[in-house]
This record gives sequence, structure tokens and C-alpha cells, in this order.
Amino acid sequence: MAQKEYRVIFKCLCNSCLDLKKIGKLGIDCKSCTFGKYHTSDLLSFLHFLDTKFPNWTWWRVYDKTTRAELACYKNTYKTYISDSTGKKVCTGTMRDIPSTKQITQ
Repeated sequence: MAQKEYRVIFKCLCNSCLDLKKIGKLGIDCKSCTFGKYHTSDLLSFLHFLDTKFPNWTWWRVYDKTTRAELACYKNTYKTYISDSTGKKVCTGTMRDIPSTKQITQ
């Protein structure tokens, strides 16, 4: 069976947007942020490539190379919240999305 091929698009934040993200704000239509497109068959090695070559990446989307259907979207970091007894949202920390083994072998 042939390996599944993926088309990946990612966004890498510029330094000013990276500073804004640290304080909880983010500009949506920044012209300085860059996008990249790659083809890969191994999502985990692509994640390692992103971490080393583009450490400021914020998200990446995975598409099927032949059908161009979106399969998944991963975020570098995002905050998770729970509601306390008063109903106020409390941050529980940051999480990171990475591809699961099931998603890679589909």
C-alpha cells in the first residue's frame, strides 16, 4: 500500500505578532507574518521540521494531497479554561496539538 501524501499549510508569526500573542492579543491581518506550503507523508517529522526551522509557527493545516480535503488543524499553543464555582473562566495552562498515531496512519 502506498503512503498517504499530505499537503500542509502553516502560519509563522512575525516578531511584532509574537509579542502581541504573549500578552493575549493577536493581529489577524498582519502583512509581515508568513505562510508556507509543503508536501509530506510523515506528519511527525514535519512537526519536528517546523519546530526547528520555523519556531514561531502558530498553526498548520493538513489536507489530503489528492482530494484537497482538510483533514486536521493543529495549534502550537493555546490556553485551556475551566469554569470555577462562580462561573468565572480560569486558565488551566497551555496545551499543544500534535498529530495522533491514528491520524498519521489513516
